[in-house]
Amino acid sequence: MRFYAGFTLSLSKGLLIGIMSTNIAISFLLYKSFFFNVLLLIIVMPLSFTPNYPWQNFHQNVSATASRLYELTNRNPDRTLSDDALARWKAGIAQVQTVLGEAAKNNQSVLPVGASWSLSTVGKTQEYLLGTESLNIITVGLKAQNIEQGNSKYFVLAQCGASVRELNVALAKKNLALPTTGASDGQTIVGAITTGTHGGAINVGIMADYVRGLHIITGSAPNQQFWLEPSQKYVSDNFMQTVVPQATRINDDATFYAALVSFGAFGFIHAMLLEVEDMYSLELHQKIVSWSDVQKCIDGPANLDVIGYNPNPFHFEVIRNPYMPDEVIARAIYKKSGSTPINQDTTSTTSCGPGLDLLHVIGTVMDGMPFTIPHISKALQKIINQQYPPTSDTLYAPMDLFGGSWNITSQKGLSTDIAVDAKSVSRVVEILLSIAEQQPFPGIIALRYVKQSKATFASAQFPTTCTIEMPSVYSKEAENYYDTVWKKLDAEGIPFFLHWGQCNDYALANITKRFGPAAVQSWQNARQRLLPTAQQQAMFASDFLKTCGLAGNNGNTDIA
Repeated sequence: MRFYAGFTLSLSKGLLIGIMSTNIAISFLLYKSFFFNVLLLIIVMPLSFTPNYPWQNFHQNVSATASRLYELTNRNPDRTLSDDALARWKAGIAQVQTVLGEAAKNNQSVLPVGASWSLSTVGKTQEYLLGTESLNIITVGLKAQNIEQGNSKYFVLAQCGASVRELNVALAKKNLALPTTGASDGQTIVGAITTGTHGGAINVGIMADYVRGLHIITGSAPNQQFWLEPSQKYVSDNFMQTVVPQATRINDDATFYAALVSFGAFGFIHAMLLEVEDMYSLELHQKIVSWSDVQKCIDGPANLDVIGYNPNPFHFEVIRNPYMPDEVIARAIYKKSGSTPINQDTTSTTSCGPGLDLLHVIGTVMDGMPFTIPHISKALQKIINQQYPPTSDTLYAPMDLFGGSWNITSQKGLSTDIAVDAKSVSRVVEILLSIAEQQPFPGIIALRYVKQSKATFASAQFPTTCTIEMPSVYSKEAENYYDTVWKKLDAEGIPFFLHWGQCNDYALANITKRFGPAAVQSWQNARQRLLPTAQQQAMFASDFLKTCGLAGNNGNTDIA
């Protein structure tokens, strides 16, 4: 059953007579010309919604019933789709504003949702859920007059609902590529970035670090919009006047870097400006090595010659079965100039492939498996052998190596991702393995490395951060294992951060302990700058935000 939220349509020319009802709005525009008068009837269908929508995330570990689901599109009020990209863009903005007006009128919170890829409760709400996947305009290579500085070829304007896969495809057509992505490409670009998805490029940073601008809508009034950049300007005045003419421009580092990882709390992020690069190829090397040898490499990473790899890889990864003491997979990827033919096959039915995230195959192999160490060890090794066969000098397009979402069926699973200083990896892995012996854990341990991020709430907070992911079968055993790991690291005094889009324990006390009071206050101040009223703050206060204790401003409220 569909319901409708009424709205008024204003026209700048002629005489508008609005007749509104709960189902349709009929407007009569009388236009006077030199020769005759034309009476134009415009039938305006109000924006529909699905009531009591049963939402579940992709990995089936979080669910909720939203009071309304709005599926946002770039269509005009009469449901038509303009041939002009800029007109479609503005129609999408108008739909967002209409829903925010309904939410304000009904004192409801709103939560944008994309592909629902996150394993945390970040996408959960019992109020208004705003589906964004049809807001997927991608403009690759902006007009020169729209860029303040830099080569306009390398800038991409992407609407919030564009998936990482859609971006990869659009960029490949122009022989361009994203600097880094996560392990798969099913997320929407805004969902991936605002939950802190990091990828594994040692010298690049997380996905948020190639964002150059944010278009944020905070209410139903035409001027309740912001174009947010760091202190350095990237877009020109012409861009502001033509693309986001009613947005207030803010160039401020503290506000921008806080908003990057903000999981829907700063307003509706309608679009992002990304800076990309020329297409490159990735040369994959992976093999079985002894644990004793790889231990000499993982604090850094360093000394890769010990395992026969060249130094300075683009991506270095270690995959460990917790119950196979002598063997691990070491995976090094080297960046090469030039493109490699894309080999994505959307009709493939294979269960594993070079770009398929471990979490998406682990459940198929271990479904119904007894959680005893011998059974777990055997099943995990089967997954590793399928997913990581020995290879060397094999070239891939980036979207082949970090993709595969088209070939994924929804599987119930869990995963956590802890980010530690690369200098402490050996000690942290020892702790993880010792806990796994005491509490059998039906999952894998994967180490990846990433450069420190500027985003206030990024998990990559160390000069070189090692992100340790532990994908698992959905189970109480996995939840207990994660909880024990977090508590043990705290007890040992080892600093760590958690991924906002994966299982975590982010209550306010833990957020403050990990990021520090100054960072938490800076993030809250930035939120209040964009949402200055209590009503706006409540509108963008999700269940997750309340659980984290970040829905209000706890302390100083001055905005510098």
